[in-house]
Amino acid sequence: MTLDPFVTNLADERRARVQVALAVAPVSRSGEVQADALLVARLRDKILTMLAARASEELSSPKGKEDFRKQVQIAAQQVIADGEVQEALFVDFVIQ
Repeated sequence: MTLDPFVTNLADERRARVQVALAVAPVSRSGEVQADALLVARLRDKILTMLAARASEELSSPKGKEDFRKQVQIAAQQVIADGEVQEALFVDFVIQ
């Protein structure tokens, strides 16, 4: 499932545009999550909060992106309790 793009200010006043896709198993659960506006809002809230707390320098490095990706996966798993979030993928990632 792919979330709508996030556009937000980062902790150091720079901006980021990020789009995240989540690999959720079973696949049927992915469709259920996408259809649930409250769950999608909870996912977006967690990701936006984490993103806004990061500095551009941290997110610009490969290690910083990988750490953020893992944290997104963990946060998504907390929201999607009855499915398995197997992977979080960055579909788009721009820092300005």
